[in-house]
Amino acid sequence: MRHLPLVMSTYFIAGLILTSCISAASEPEFIEIEVTAPRLEAAQTVGSRSYNLSSRQRIDPLGGVAGLMPLKAGPAAQFQSLFLWGANSESVLVLLDGVPLNDPTSPSGGFDFSQLDWSLIEQVTVIPHGGAVEFGSQALSGVLSLKSRRSRSAMGNFALGSDDFKKVGLSFPWKAGRGQGFASLIGSQSLGFSSADKNDGNQELDGFERWSSLINWQTELVDDSILQSGFWVTKGKNEYDRSGGALGDDPNARSQQQFLTYYLRYSYFVGNRTRWTAGLNGLLAQRKEENLRDLSDSNEFWASYGAMTNQVHLDLQTQLASEVSLKSGVAVKSQTQFYSESGTFGESTDSWRGEESSIFVLPKVRGEYFELSAGARASCRGGACQWIQEAASVWLWPEIHPYVRLAEGLKYPTLYQTYSQFGQRDLRPERMLSSSLGADFKKWQWQWNLNVFQNLMQDQIQFSTGKYSNLAKAKILGGGISAENPSGLSFKYDYLEAKDEVTGLRLLRRPQHFLYLSQVFSLASAWQLGPQLQWRSEREDLNSTSARVILPAYDRLDLQLLWLRSDKESFTFRIENVAERNYQDVWGYGTGGRQFMLEWQCKDL
Repeated sequence: MRHLPLVMSTYFIAGLILTSCISAASEPEFIEIEVTAPRLEAAQTVGSRSYNLSSRQRIDPLGGVAGLMPLKAGPAAQFQSLFLWGANSESVLVLLDGVPLNDPTSPSGGFDFSQLDWSLIEQVTVIPHGGAVEFGSQALSGVLSLKSRRSRSAMGNFALGSDDFKKVGLSFPWKAGRGQGFASLIGSQSLGFSSADKNDGNQELDGFERWSSLINWQTELVDDSILQSGFWVTKGKNEYDRSGGALGDDPNARSQQQFLTYYLRYSYFVGNRTRWTAGLNGLLAQRKEENLRDLSDSNEFWASYGAMTNQVHLDLQTQLASEVSLKSGVAVKSQTQFYSESGTFGESTDSWRGEESSIFVLPKVRGEYFELSAGARASCRGGACQWIQEAASVWLWPEIHPYVRLAEGLKYPTLYQTYSQFGQRDLRPERMLSSSLGADFKKWQWQWNLNVFQNLMQDQIQFSTGKYSNLAKAKILGGGISAENPSGLSFKYDYLEAKDEVTGLRLLRRPQHFLYLSQVFSLASAWQLGPQLQWRSEREDLNSTSARVILPAYDRLDLQLLWLRSDKESFTFRIENVAERNYQDVWGYGTGGRQFMLEWQCKDL
């Protein structure tokens, strides 16, 4: 009964979509949306990669992205993170339409990708080995920038799958005067399955419910000026296992999450060479976790986390000459966080505040055969300032673009790591020095990328002996190759050697080898088959007694069949983990066996 309201809402919205799709005219009327204010050419960061997410990439959206290694702690809606070229997940700055998503309620400040519905995302841009000069102190190892999906027509979709999975979505554009907008609403739920080891008698289902909505809007106020705003809201709850293996005594725990991100930007263009942008963005987050004593709803322990982050910024982008451009800006960020808990020893509540200010400058010089950029950022917090810098160059030859990149990253300790009962006030920021050498080129009708790199991390913050401390130093070496051709075949191979410089041990959960293959076959004019194969080598992890264990290597095959019934209607059938591999990315947390999903999509409603 607890799922009844969402089930009714899901089928009601699905019925509206179906009715609209059947009754829609065969010749759709597109809404023409354009803003006539002049725009500067978008500057590409040396070494960055952009990927457009087609429908065939929805099974594992980040699996084929060079340098990214996704990681799941159990089934869908359980915690999901990623390693960017071997660095810690929380050291990656995640942006949605330019707004930081990293969760301040998390002790380490990482982003949980299970909160994100990938059908909202149109494009992924990865900036490895840097980005902190332009984007701020959270980008220790790099930036993952997400662009939300937009369309000139209304769209709807409905899906059913294994474990009683249901999903419904609706999105539509609108236009009013000189303004335009786009909105999406998505709801999903599943009864789930036990992420703990079933061989130990764990049979309880770990289900979830989630609603997400995203709205973007912009208008041309007067000539040469644009006002943009938007927000992303997600709200959900899920049940999960706090520990794996024999300790996964189901039902174990449940959580509720609410996130709201928002932005407001005003851009003013001075001719075709200069753009001033003033903006405000923020994030409101609340999360509550409960340990359950038994099958009843009586609570043995609960913890509540909340945070509010606001940032004001002023940026300048200008073309000083035909060969010289400049990016610069200032930003002030404030954050408030609270933590409450109730358990055996009573209740307690703590709250903390913090502020950070920064200024950066990033000039770029471009000639006929080369491009050079070098910049620096000063970031201040608690009366102390930190400097970081980066430099990059690329040689622009007709069919090959070799590049080199040097960058420093910076990540301040979170308020929880600093002020909680487990924190220390004198923690130093984590720092990383990255260097990479690579090349983009075309050969044999393939688009290739080669990359080798080294990351040196110092003052890494870890939890040890009851406190957070600057303990670890890490050295990460690696590289990769990726390629794709016009026929729809793509592959990537990543190599990683990541060690703790203090202990000499390998960093946990990082495979030394990661291979990914994807192909699209056109079976007929209206049918497409898309297999995806990934293979990971052995990884090390810690078991319940903190002893090192080896997680076996595994391969996983996914299949997707697409039927384009008409120009506006399609059906997609997906099989994940076709061979039903029994594998774990995190010790004790089994991921799903063979999973099925059938999705129906209609556009031009």
